[in-house]
Amino acid sequence: MNLKGYKTVLIPLLFVLLLPSFSMLVLGYQFGDQVLEKVPFGVLDYDNSSLSRTLVQKIDENDTFDIKVYAETDAEIEESIRRGKIAAAIIIPNRFANDMMIGNNTPILMIYDNAQLSAAGTAKGKMSEIMSTLNMGSLFSALQSALKMSPVESAAMIQPLGFTTQLINPGKSSMMFSMHGSLLSMIQVTVFILALEITRRQDAFKPHIAIRNSVICGFLGTISAAVVTILQVTLFHFPFHGSKLAAFILIFLYLTGIAGLGIFVRLLKKDKQAAVEMIPILMMMMILSGYSYPLTSMPQVLQTIGGFIPFVHYGIPLRDIMLMGYGLKDVLPDIRWIIGFLILLWVGFLVLGVSRNRIGIFRGKGNKQQLLIRKKEAYDAETLVEER
Repeated sequence: MNLKGYKTVLIPLLFVLLLPSFSMLVLGYQFGDQVLEKVPFGVLDYDNSSLSRTLVQKIDENDTFDIKVYAETDAEIEESIRRGKIAAAIIIPNRFANDMMIGNNTPILMIYDNAQLSAAGTAKGKMSEIMSTLNMGSLFSALQSALKMSPVESAAMIQPLGFTTQLINPGKSSMMFSMHGSLLSMIQVTVFILALEITRRQDAFKPHIAIRNSVICGFLGTISAAVVTILQVTLFHFPFHGSKLAAFILIFLYLTGIAGLGIFVRLLKKDKQAAVEMIPILMMMMILSGYSYPLTSMPQVLQTIGGFIPFVHYGIPLRDIMLMGYGLKDVLPDIRWIIGFLILLWVGFLVLGVSRNRIGIFRGKGNKQQLLIRKKEAYDAETLVEER
């Protein structure tokens, strides 16, 4: 390989080894807290009672909210949302405190900007917790004062059923789910590009070279994925509860398959640029796999297609290994699927390689026969001239 060839391979190699880790550092420090905080918030207090002011104070003290607007009219709240000053707001009605004390229904209007869905969703969830606590406290006081109940009896009346929850993602952080999947998708794209660059089209028809290159690219991609995971766990405290061996096997087999897919596409496409056009399809695999949006909630046709998408058997089980503590036995069905995918690709290499060799032999024999015919024609022509 000449110097130009080395330079051509060096760039995608650096992409595989460095780009995902660099992206992990940037995203990790950008979203290091993992939970959205300081959501720009607005408040409109028509009641202006001691209870409503206490509620506003508690909202202001909560890390989730950053009150930017203390409005005096509904129109001011609406205008602030439209201009992007705030992502959500509450409107406290008149007689809020009085209604709470006598146990009447006291609706508090919450307005949020659906264009900032993550911020608005976080604010809505946290606001529901605050209001639930406030309602229970108000009812607790009412029962004690009106019915002369003891604190224990009041608590039993308010919440007669006890329950315990165990959250796999106690911080309710979407970054634990989405960031790792995005980085895994990035790694598969860089491995795909590297496989295209290190394999010349004429070499891709040699099965042993194609398989060797796919394994090399898969191993390099696995190193990159391991570095990314180590950064996530050590620097940004992402959980990793499952089997490291299962994660390694899953990553290596899958990325070897993606590299093999890149080489296979290189066989089918004479122009390397045409092969690169497959990259958007790879990027779509994460969306259609159900990683960020549940596959069961998609139309039936997309659920059927999703069963044949390799990322389904890579990203989702790897996420379950990290967050849910899955072991090797739990992901064996996905490993078997990926192995089948690999075998199918390698059989394709063999078939195309044998087919090309046979066509080459046939063409070689044809060329030899044509050469003999031409020599005979030339000899006949010379003989005819001598006879004359």
